[in-house]
Amino acid sequence: MPEPATTDEALDRLLSLSNPYPPAPRGLSARAEADLARITSAHAPEPARSRLWTWGLSLPAVAGALVALVVIIVANPFTASVPAAAMGLRPLAIAASDLDRGEAIDRAQTLLAEGHGITVPLREATTVAWYSHVMMDGPDKGAVISPEVTSMTWDADAMTAHIVVESGEPYRTDGGEIPTREDLSPPGTILRDDHMGAEALTYEGPDGPLLFPTAREGSGVDFYRGVFQELTGQADVTGFDVLTGIDDLLGMWTLTNEQHGSLLEILREHHDIELLGTTRDRAGRDAMAFGALRASGDQRVVLLVSTETGRIIGSESMYLGDDPDVPIPSGSVMSYQLWEIPRDD
Repeated sequence: MPEPATTDEALDRLLSLSNPYPPAPRGLSARAEADLARITSAHAPEPARSRLWTWGLSLPAVAGALVALVVIIVANPFTASVPAAAMGLRPLAIAASDLDRGEAIDRAQTLLAEGHGITVPLREATTVAWYSHVMMDGPDKGAVISPEVTSMTWDADAMTAHIVVESGEPYRTDGGEIPTREDLSPPGTILRDDHMGAEALTYEGPDGPLLFPTAREGSGVDFYRGVFQELTGQADVTGFDVLTGIDDLLGMWTLTNEQHGSLLEILREHHDIELLGTTRDRAGRDAMAFGALRASGDQRVVLLVSTETGRIIGSESMYLGDDPDVPIPSGSVMSYQLWEIPRDD
């Protein structure tokens, strides 16, 4: 199984991912703590009675590397909160599209059919994203983005996985100077280099260990419908479930164009997934943006589809809640994940 390797030059071009440090003490109300825990959970789906496992608990090693966001807050509970505007990352600028939702999916699928690429899926993925460290008070008050790059390779037959997490260049959301803090790792630091066994790819079923749905190989619309149903434990999944499930898949696989086309067809089936418009992602790539709301209405996931290749290249999560005690301004981006970024020039 090939080992993930990222050159210094490639790392400079990659943008970000998770935070390996445990959460610091927070001076938030009980309601705010509960809200923050829910919205920053690792793609936590709506409760499902029939679900046999919980993603974030059953897969601690992988979930720790692929989790969408950890907000680290250092707070004095007796001081005033930082102004909300100091803590959020602005959402992507999205322009209206001249296509409707179905036409946009048609165009992406045409690009996929005409394009070139791998003919079999690869059990490897590089995810670039970010996490936010928030200082609630003191001279370093404000948010610092901690960019990291996660590379994962795995083998379902041998039941092994290898995850490497490297730190990128931190930056402040307000463009200010980066403070010297213990919770910020120097660029290029290997934050994690783990070799794992079956626990990384399986959960305990009623008759013994079973592969996680996202680790099963297959293709076609029916196959992916089944994956999303099993991820949620529900026969009727929502558009939000589909978009977060795609995040999980692309954190483990490099899929073929045909498989990307099947995922886009499932987007077409869910009318709660909207075409938001066209945008340019954090890596400067042109994309179509599709979005879906969580049932509670406090979170939106935005999926980015390349206008050049038709492939899914990124996703963003936005907080839309209105709790004044949650230190994330409504309408700000909680996290983003990018895929399909070349390792080398």
